Amino acid sequence: MRSLAEYFSEYLLLLMYWEPHTGITLTADTFSVNRIFKLRNHLHLVNNMDDGSPEDKILKMRPLLNRIRETSQSEKRRKGKSTGIRSEHKHRGSGGSIVMRLSEHIPQVCRYKIYFDNYFTSMSLVLELLKKKSFSIETIRPNWLQKCPLKSECELKKEGRGSVNVCVTTEEDLCVVRWLGNSAVTLPSSYLGAEIIGKVNKWSAAQKQHLEVTRPAIVKDYCVFMGGIDKIDFLISLYRICMETKKWPIKVTFHMVDLSICN
Repeated sequence: MRSLAEYFSEYLLLLMYWEPHTGITLTADTFSVNRIFKLRNHLHLVNNMDDGSPEDKILKMRPLLNRIRETSQSEKRRKGKSTGIRSEHKHRGSGGSIVMRLSEHIPQVCRYKIYFDNYFTSMSLVLELLKKKSFSIETIRPNWLQKCPLKSECELKKEGRGSVNVCVTTEEDLCVVRWLGNSAVTLPSSYLGAEIIGKVNKWSAAQKQHLEVTRPAIVKDYCVFMGGIDKIDFLISLYRICMETKKWPIKVTFHMVDLSICN
């Protein structure tokens, strides 16, 4: 629940577009601030009199999402796909089914590498991707490890920051690495392990300085290729469209605008 002060501060931020010293001429000369709010309150992407399909939960957003999907599909090797759960992937839940659905178009002959976070990960999913000739690195939640005998975070803390524990399947097609950076992180991979050790600077709150900590290659690769997701979240947060409303379609609309601009 947002406080009244937060709502008021965002309103004041919007008013800056019309202030003498901070105003944007193109905006101030085209709309009044009251006109902006009136347009916001009456923004619709579909005809509300059209009931449409009762099974379509995002009916009110469908035209915009379709347009974004069409634009994405026009880009080479960036085809957007629906993330609905298909019957053949239903046993993997919402997270795993999304990975399988979005990876369907990946050519199996090229041995692509896929990266995703712990919301989607299970050990069986990693193996299934490998069967489809797709390598992967991901983080995983401890309760999805299927009794993999890794050291606990407490045990790693006794060994110090940068400590690593590794487990490999008997077929040697899957490696699971637990590394202690600021906290313990666990990463399965079907193509990379902890055999290549590098260095990374980590802040020490106790010593009030950056310390050089050992880091396995699997962690480095994950940080490099997952960085794009973190970067776009960061960029959107800097100049997010400030339009507070309780209407979720409007919130999603502005988010998709922000996302499209950043992309």
